[in-house]
Amino acid sequence: MSEKLKETKVEKGENGSLKVTLVEPIVFGETTVDKFTLRKPKTKDLRGLDLDGDLTKVDTLVDLMVKLSPELESTAMVDEMAPEDFIHLSNSIALFLAPSQGDGQIA
Repeated sequence: MSEKLKETKVEKGENGSLKVTLVEPIVFGETTVDKFTLRKPKTKDLRGLDLDGDLTKVDTLVDLMVKLSPELESTAMVDEMAPEDFIHLSNSIALFLAPSQGDGQIA
């Protein structure tokens, strides 16, 4: 019997935000988060982050996720995220920051 794998669900929201539904909810203390919104980042959100020309550093992505989502209260909360959810969200954040070709396609 073939079982379909669940995937992190990311949909466009208002003002360029992303609505995220996790495959595996984050359980942090008494709080459980299975859905949240990532707002579109601004340059000020990148201040203090260690970019070094790329967004592949886990610490940088965790810090940015906390800045962009009020539901993700701390880096410790993001640390509890399932790796498959984290990787999918990291790719979504990279799309926020990637230059487009004007036709909606990533360069």
